[in-house]
Amino acid sequence: FLVGFLLSSPLLGQFTYEHVTVDYAAAITYKNLKLVPIRANKSFFDAAANPTIQGITNALSLRDALESGQLEITDRAGVNRLLIDNLSNQSVILMSGEVLKGGKQDRVIARDMVLPPNSNRNRVPVLCEEETRWSSPKQWTYYHEGSMHLRRVVDQAQSQRNVWQEVAYELKKDNVPSKTRAY
Repeated sequence: FLVGFLLSSPLLGQFTYEHVTVDYAAAITYKNLKLVPIRANKSFFDAAANPTIQGITNALSLRDALESGQLEITDRAGVNRLLIDNLSNQSVILMSGEVLKGGKQDRVIARDMVLPPNSNRNRVPVLCEEETRWSSPKQWTYYHEGSMHLRRVVDQAQSQRNVWQEVAYELKKDNVPSKTRAY
């Protein structure tokens, strides 16, 4: 997700050898995967501080933005979409698999996204993780990141049925009772 955000961002200009160091000597290889660290130089952060660029160096997490009252969430866009207003002057990073409690039904973020500063009516794809409740709205709160297994289902299957099955499996495995089958 970060690469997609950066490719569509003015920050792209910072990703040059002038602003970053590619540390080939510190590369780590495991089977077919090779990770090569890319480290930001001081000039990278200087460029990000440029007021004409909306940088990600000071972006808020979903949790921090919600807990500080800088997000307004409504579920009037339907079951699989939330409308989120970012009231802050910072970008907010949403990660696939983060669980929000509240609204008419608890939801899990379905796709990594970055909400621009001071933006309204951002349409955020979500999946329901609470199978049997659709009732009067509750206050939205950040719950936690879903388990690795739930995040995999959200990322790979993008299927409501599969999310409910994974939540039911985890509730049963952990022996957690839930009237609404909430995660």
